[in-house]
Amino acid sequence: MEKKDYLKPALDYVELSPSLSEKSRSPLTVSLKDWLDELSKDKKAEYLFELEMWINSFERFFRINNHPLSDYELQEILNKDFSEELKIVNSVSVRMSHICTEILTRERHHLIQFERYIENELKKDFILDAFLEKLIEQPSPEDSITLLLDSLSDIRTIISDIGRSTHVSYQTFTAIGKILNREIKRCKYIELLITYKFKPHYDKIQNKRLAAIVKNIHDDMLRQHVAKVFLELFRIVNYLKYVEIALKLDRPLKNTMMIFILIRSDLHLLMEFMENKIIDNPALPRALVENIDAILYALKMELKKVFYHELVGLFYMRQAQLIYVKV
Repeated sequence: MEKKDYLKPALDYVELSPSLSEKSRSPLTVSLKDWLDELSKDKKAEYLFELEMWINSFERFFRINNHPLSDYELQEILNKDFSEELKIVNSVSVRMSHICTEILTRERHHLIQFERYIENELKKDFILDAFLEKLIEQPSPEDSITLLLDSLSDIRTIISDIGRSTHVSYQTFTAIGKILNREIKRCKYIELLITYKFKPHYDKIQNKRLAAIVKNIHDDMLRQHVAKVFLELFRIVNYLKYVEIALKLDRPLKNTMMIFILIRSDLHLLMEFMENKIIDNPALPRALVENIDAILYALKMELKKVFYHELVGLFYMRQAQLIYVKV
């Protein structure tokens, strides 16, 4: 099922950002928008975009068909060791916790530290219950971020214990994925953030020429569809920026596998959307349809090159220089 756009309907794009009618706003959505506005004002929207990227990556990473596997690995999937994949999950969760801490206000961060001190030092059941109850209620987006921080910490504890095993089975790997994604869905503001895909705070196409082209499409439905394609492509380009940052800042490069897997999944969905919603539109000139066909063919060929050749085996590589070259 296609996720609905944040601030729907996506009609007239000046910066190609969707808009929401006042009547359709729920209290949760209003709180989310106010929070996004505040984060943008504090120049923290980029952190939220990155957090959203990693959360979406987790959702795709535990679907084994998205991985760059050789034919032999696919045949032996039930015997495969997923230790290296879990190390990446652990490493990315550390990055996500850092992002959550950056998003939270300084006062909120200090409060969390104090509450954890109380929980760890006093060990009183009623104090722990009150802390957990407050987290689960999530009256504000920051409470959802706090709950996510707590869940990520617990997941790392589990992964650390599992990591002492000599072999991590396919069943264990997928079970960790189910638990992690369930925990993320419990964070109601985070779940809302993911459900409404496009946010005007960072999903913008500010190229005036592209904006003018889209606005001048007279067919309403076609205009929305073309705008969605541009928004999706620009979002994917933004994902790739984090690969570039990892290369420049010498961050753990195997973590980028999650980004590549997310891009692969999103591109497949986008290509399917273009084939079903755009190419079949009778309003398009034949020459334009042929050009779009050529673009789709090129994308498919590049994806095959990357996932059936370049990235195969990257999980198990040890030489830093070779990993760098592959990425």
